[in-house]
Amino acid sequence: MKKVIFSLLIIVVIYSAINYVSDIIRFKQYGTISKKQFYNENIDYDVIFLGDSTVFFGISPLYLFEKYGLSSYNLAVPGCAYDDLYAISLDAINNKKTKLFILEYMSLLRNPKSQTYSISNISSVKNTCIRFSAFYKDDNFTKAIQDASIYYTFHDRWKKIDNNDFYANRYLRGYFSRVYFKEQQINIDNNSFQLSDIQKKQIDEYIDLLAKNNIKLVLIAMPKTVKRSLWSSAAISAVENYVSRYNIEFIDLNDLSIFDLNRDFESYPHLTFQGGKKLMNRQDFIPYIMEKYNLADHRQEKQYAQWHKDYEKQERMINMQEFKVIHNNIQAWWQNSYYDNYTMLISTNGDNVLNRLPQDMKDKFKSLGLNKFETDKKNQKYVAIIDNNQVFYEEVSDKKAEYKGRMKNIVNLLVSSENKKATINVSGKPRAKNKYGINFVIYDKVNREIVDSIWLDPSDFNKIRR
Repeated sequence: MKKVIFSLLIIVVIYSAINYVSDIIRFKQYGTISKKQFYNENIDYDVIFLGDSTVFFGISPLYLFEKYGLSSYNLAVPGCAYDDLYAISLDAINNKKTKLFILEYMSLLRNPKSQTYSISNISSVKNTCIRFSAFYKDDNFTKAIQDASIYYTFHDRWKKIDNNDFYANRYLRGYFSRVYFKEQQINIDNNSFQLSDIQKKQIDEYIDLLAKNNIKLVLIAMPKTVKRSLWSSAAISAVENYVSRYNIEFIDLNDLSIFDLNRDFESYPHLTFQGGKKLMNRQDFIPYIMEKYNLADHRQEKQYAQWHKDYEKQERMINMQEFKVIHNNIQAWWQNSYYDNYTMLISTNGDNVLNRLPQDMKDKFKSLGLNKFETDKKNQKYVAIIDNNQVFYEEVSDKKAEYKGRMKNIVNLLVSSENKKATINVSGKPRAKNKYGINFVIYDKVNREIVDSIWLDPSDFNKIRR
């Protein structure tokens, strides 16, 4: 009997462990992050953002809180069709008291995934870590179970896990940041567009759902550099004209003149974080909505104290991500390194490094407050520590330069240069690339993590190498 009980306990532990990591396992399949925080946070958000990936990647509740005091959550999911939208909205209504939904209009037009779609057949699933689910009476039951089961997907998911999968347990209130940018060209399709009967039915049903629950609705059109089919100006006009009968406000945010098309878009429908900030700061968007709908500024309220801390985490996370897109622009790299509570750790590897520094690099070192690096001698070893933009330690030596000890929020720190070897160990772990030239490590003392590790080769000090 004891063996049976022990075996059952082992099965329960394994089952619980797999369920615990289900966010990670299922992330890529469904293309979204966990919405756990929506349920776990004891706050009734004034605004809920809904729609597809354009909202998911474009609107940050934490940024809106820090800038305007807006209490909001981003419940958008990539590829959101109408059945997804209805299920998500119904789930939100049943779990939070919300004043206003702000919805990207596209989800009202996309056909449901079920061809025999019916509002009455939708049942949302509370506390799921995947995209909110909708089930239909004609669905194949076995297929539905397979799609929802972490066990079914695990065999081909675990090999593909990377850092992005761990967003599921973060604090971004439904938002997913993009910092990688691609140059965009504007491509406009001026074809005509008419709403179908199905699309009209979907719009009517959705507006009726919100009206019955005393929730106001604002429709928006997110900016896209490619305007085609359902994204066209004709589609926007058709929806705007149709919802006017309900006195629903439609805000067209497609003005591309405010954006840098070289840096503000990750792809033609997706804004980077920097592009998203420009969008959120439009006077006819959030400031206008807060004034019109009399939304409070919550920045001084005690129950939102954690939001300020989470905003700082988000900013640090995004700054760290931006380091990764900087390759051959040393000036941009320096600019990112000037950040509150960053520590820059420097060590040289090899002969003829310091005496080969070009004048612009010398000027940069001087601007950091460093003054021992200038030498005409060969074989000089050099280490330096810049803490929170102030020189903490600097040493140059013919034999060995080294700092060993600890700093605030950094234990077991070793920065040394000797015998053509650059060592930068943080918390006992090697972090320097240990390549010929100048090795840099940026450490964030707030999040206690390595932000970037690079080296500069004397043959081309402007090229960042990782």
